Amino acid sequence: MNIVKQKRNIANEELLNKAIVKLENISLKLNEDLTKFIKKWIEETANYFFSSYPSATKNMSKEDVSKFWSEVNSLVESIEAFEDDSIWWHKNQEKRYDYKNYEKLIEEKVRDQIGGLGYILAAFSFIERDKFDSEGFNCFRGGDNDYRFRYNYEIHWSRDVKIGFDHYNNYYKYAIELIKELK
Repeated sequence: MNIVKQKRNIANEELLNKAIVKLENISLKLNEDLTKFIKKWIEETANYFFSSYPSATKNMSKEDVSKFWSEVNSLVESIEAFEDDSIWWHKNQEKRYDYKNYEKLIEEKVRDQIGGLGYILAAFSFIERDKFDSEGFNCFRGGDNDYRFRYNYEIHWSRDVKIGFDHYNNYYKYAIELIKELK
């Protein structure tokens, strides 16, 4: 290998390492924005169901109303960032060339987290547990024969989440180009 190519490879490796650090920082911010987005979505959706379905709320006692909001608040507080390293391209050292659609992987996890509201809505008769599609919440039996809820309607990401996805995607593409040059 000639000296010019060696120097270029060293420079590209340094740039790649910087890009990976940048991807890590972007993913941390995106995790933060996703967590805020999910919490806000759950709160707004719970408010929507509570105010839009008088058939479910008219028979609720004060204790039921309190329990409903307590369960919603508990769900909101339990939402955490995505710690699963397999989602993020920059954390998969052995799969540098096997890019997965991280946005789609994240969306699937968000749908499952949002699905947690389905349990609460079904418990308080806002949606039907035994109906496959009930107001955007799909209900199905899991492997352990428990009911599981998953949100199935379109997710309209917040501006911050969209920006995070775009930034991550741009740095990912940049890193891939650097890797190609190192070959």
